Amino acid sequence: MKSIFIISALMIFNFGSAHANGIGISSLSLAEKSRENIILDGVSVKYGTGIQAIKLSKNLKNIDNLYLYGGLGYHPSYDVTYLGSTFNGPVVGKAIGLGVTSKIFSRGNYTLEYETEFSVHSFESNNLRGAVRGQMARVRSNGQMNSFSISSVFKKNTQKGISFGARIGANYWDMTSLGVTYIDNLKITKNANGNNLDPIVGAFMKFDFHKVNAEFSYNLKKISADNTGYIDQIKLIVKF
Repeated sequence: MKSIFIISALMIFNFGSAHANGIGISSLSLAEKSRENIILDGVSVKYGTGIQAIKLSKNLKNIDNLYLYGGLGYHPSYDVTYLGSTFNGPVVGKAIGLGVTSKIFSRGNYTLEYETEFSVHSFESNNLRGAVRGQMARVRSNGQMNSFSISSVFKKNTQKGISFGARIGANYWDMTSLGVTYIDNLKITKNANGNNLDPIVGAFMKFDFHKVNAEFSYNLKKISADNTGYIDQIKLIVKF
């Protein structure tokens, strides 16, 4: 994940150069969380991440929009349920994504596009504290969610600089998680892995007026693991 830091640094220090080359620069705030614990290989995993990122985008000849984002997140006091107990502590999140959108057809105020995106979201904590059966314990936990999605996007433009629409598609996900619990001289390690192809649906609204260009979107991802779960995702993009 070192590439995240490299990408972020290039984005921050090359704003002027990027604009000169027709590259759009945006702020991306992203949060996603599973409604219930995801069970992988019989292990219950609580998934959630929040990041603040920089997004670069560029219009190309045969592709309407190519974009790339990278960023970090931090939660100082995150709760995790593990081994039947609740642990609390700081968690660091990282994210990177690459995507393409392209117009299929447009008629009047209506547009149909397709979007494909590959993303890697990860989380890590080395100091979650709690108690197991009355004994103080420390948990080291990390996990990663890789996603590749393809969606059809329906959009309607209005005369007031506002557009809104919906998306429907398929999302291939691959999740890994590792938890290590230390209780006195005892070390308990649990691994969880899983993947599947599931549907994704969402809705969005864009604003473009008074020098403000922003997009708010909500996506719902189904996760078919040992159990069936859902991930809620919220995005806010503000263009510089």
